[in-house]
Amino acid sequence: LRMASAQNAVKASNYDLKDTERQLISNLNAAYYDLLLAQETEKILATNSASYEKTIQAAELRLKVGDIAASDVARMRVDLLKIQNDMRQAKANREKAQTNLAYMIGQENEASQLYAEDRWPVAAIQNLNKSKNVDARPDLLAAEARTKQAEENQRLANALKTRDVNLALQYQHFPGQLPGAGENTIGAAISIPLFTNYEYQGEIARAEVDLNSAIEAKQQARASAISEIARAEADLQASYEKVNRFDTQILTEAQKALGYFLPCVCVPNANLSIVPVGEVGDRYEAAAREIEYLAPDVVRLSLDHDPAFKYRPGQFLELIANNDLKRHYSIAR
Repeated sequence: LRMASAQNAVKASNYDLKDTERQLISNLNAAYYDLLLAQETEKILATNSASYEKTIQAAELRLKVGDIAASDVARMRVDLLKIQNDMRQAKANREKAQTNLAYMIGQENEASQLYAEDRWPVAAIQNLNKSKNVDARPDLLAAEARTKQAEENQRLANALKTRDVNLALQYQHFPGQLPGAGENTIGAAISIPLFTNYEYQGEIARAEVDLNSAIEAKQQARASAISEIARAEADLQASYEKVNRFDTQILTEAQKALGYFLPCVCVPNANLSIVPVGEVGDRYEAAAREIEYLAPDVVRLSLDHDPAFKYRPGQFLELIANNDLKRHYSIAR
């Protein structure tokens, strides 16, 4: 019983170590993506600030010719100051995220040099079996091992009440004993515990309390783990829906407000006036990752592009090289 109890204690300690590793990896991932979020937030605010500055310059020209009120220009300047304040806060958040990540990887002196380069993972909703996932967690396995250890200790405490009857036989050869005594002596003894005043009630009661505490701790750990998984799934679902709204609704409505449309699928209901768009289209940075010739006159071009670039299969784009060489491609996927 003592060996079984000790083995369960060792198992619990090993699972505690694995759970600590799990928490550290989770915290490290969170710190990394906090830095990535802070970087992208800072970039977006910098882009917004530059756009506002251009808008204010255009508004000031309109103000000179009397096409806009001075109060409107003043409001734009106030909005620009708000964005600049947000930029300063975003910079502070980025520096804080760098410090947190540097602390976790032991590079405190290089905190300002840390930069997150990975892209955001693809959002995917999965139907998880909570019971199965919970049972495999190290903290639940550690709680289970401690429960088994408490059970072994309870059995060990109950074993103290067992009356162990001891029998002893003794043979002794001793020449030259007192006169009249033989050289050989044979003896027998028997020992029977009576437990007249004490039956180990304290040890047994303490073992039972420890067992109940271990069972309650296991149940609490399980409930906490299930709640943690449920909260994580809810946060993931909410984030996924938010991203989906931005991709399919909010951005679409914003583009409609700017007059964007899909000419390949729209049906006009009145006469149209078509004019060149010039240089008003959105531009994004991209790098060629792979060029594959599917046929002598058909090329598949794979690009690493800015995550802000949103598209749908069937649209086409114009690639502009550094030498101003322009080519049009149809987007496959």
